[in-house]
Amino acid sequence: MVITAQEGKVFRRKEDGMIYGKEINLGYSYFIGGVKLQEPHLDVPEDFEEIDEPINERGNE
Repeated sequence: MVITAQEGKVFRRKEDGMIYGKEINLGYSYFIGGVKLQEPHLDVPEDFEEIDEPINERGNE
């Protein structure tokens, strides 16, 4: 399953705050927050939240 963020938004994983971008192909995660999981986690849309797209100093590239 692929989820796509609204215009001007990106996805952030709620568990660890990692930003994933505008589109995510949901599947199994083997690491969360840099920690290897004992069992892979099947990602679901509820694992992520949409936030305003960060703006870097060089502009959005």
